[in-house]
Amino acid sequence: RALEKEASKAKVALDETPQEEMVEANPTAGKRRKDPMIVSIEGRLMDTLGVQVSITHLRGKGKVIVEYGTLEQLESLADRLLKYQE
Repeated sequence: RALEKEASKAKVALDETPQEEMVEANPTAGKRRKDPMIVSIEGRLMDTLGVQVSITHLRGKGKVIVEYGTLEQLESLADRLLKYQE
């Protein structure tokens, strides 16, 4: 009975935990393997831009996240991206 009571408390706590906290607590939970093509594109973008790039792709749509560490990196990144506009 004591074990059932503890399990019930744990379930209630889990149900009340925001999804973001659960992902941080267990970053590999629920993750799928990335398509090799997506991984390749991430690598090429990182090599070209010089910053961390991650791509999520699901059901035909996705998101590209470009991370920078300093304002100088951001400026360099913007210069590289905007160069193709001219």
